[in-house]
Order: sequence, then structure tokens, then C-alpha cells
Amino acid sequence: SECGQGPRIGSQSDRFTALYDGTEFLGWTEPGAPGRHLTSTAGIGIGSTLAEVRAVQAGVQTMDETLGPEFFTEGGISGMLDGLTPSSKVTLVYAGETCFFR
Repeated sequence: SECGQGPRIGSQSDRFTALYDGTEFLGWTEPGAPGRHLTSTAGIGIGSTLAEVRAVQAGVQTMDETLGPEFFTEGGISGMLDGLTPSSKVTLVYAGETCFFR
């Protein structure tokens, strides 16, 4: 009920979260977990650098607001970073709809 887009249901397994509107899957968030290294088909995941993201994702934009440094892509994976330099590391990845408080 706190998501700006209306009530959502989240399911979580080992910190990986899926977001639903009723039974419709809307998006996911991956903060990483010990022993797990999920990546996109292009190899982007926790620990990837911003330079690596830019090399495989078109139209990457960055910003630094209330949640900290982030990168965004049109229709692809987005995420949080530990900085905004090319060597900055991805600390969380997500795609689709999320429920972050900014």
C-alpha cells in the first residue's frame, strides 16, 4: 500500500524480490547474496563496473539522489552503484517496476 503506484505484493527468497500486482509479475530486485552471482544475459550483475554496464547496455544514464548513485537504462537492467566513476561497482540490480522510496 505504500508504493506510489498502488498496492503491490512482493515475494522474497534469499533477498531476491519479485513484485506483483495481484497475479501479474511486474519487476524484480537483486541485492546479491553470499555464494550467488546472478547476471543478465550480457553478464551484468552485482560487482560489475559502470564501464562494463555502459559497454553492453545502450543509453545508460546515471544520477545521484536520495538513494545514492544509480544507473538507468531504457527497457533493460537498472541499479545502484557505489559511485559514479567508470570503475564504480554495481551494488543492486533491478528491472521492471520497483517500490523504492525516494
